[in-house]
Amino acid sequence: MITKSFILLIACVVSFSLSFYAIRQINSYIEHWNRSYLNCDTKFVIVDGENVLSIAMSYFFSGNEGLLVYKGRFTFRDKSYNVSRNIAFKVLKWKDLIRVESTSTGKTPVDNTPDNILDEILPSFYVRNNATMEFRIYSIAQDGYVFSTGYVPSFYCLKPTTVAN
Repeated sequence: MITKSFILLIACVVSFSLSFYAIRQINSYIEHWNRSYLNCDTKFVIVDGENVLSIAMSYFFSGNEGLLVYKGRFTFRDKSYNVSRNIAFKVLKWKDLIRVESTSTGKTPVDNTPDNILDEILPSFYVRNNATMEFRIYSIAQDGYVFSTGYVPSFYCLKPTTVAN
């Protein structure tokens, strides 16, 4: 004969199992959301001989698409240029590899850098339409992400901070 204690034990096991499953599903959804919807900011300097690009970038990922906004100064063969561009892109993911393809590149009115010289220091993705680039994004604690091409870290991208009113 089944006792009340046995029924209570079964109810507790079922309840615990359902709770555990629900927590795993919520954590899985949060992890997916964090990988699909992120934005971050980075600043860096690229030096190639006498050519120097000092740049600030903001990445915005939203599911299968994204936007990159970057601006800075480029000194190329002793001449200085302003760089200010927006790039819309598609995002394709395979496991932890992310492939982005530029769908629209736009210059703001202050950008006076010729594409052909910017091509000499940046990958084509940052300059031209329909150009691709592959990288991995690793979350670093609560602060930001490391973007990596191959086994080499490319840059650290900081999550924006919110300021309390």
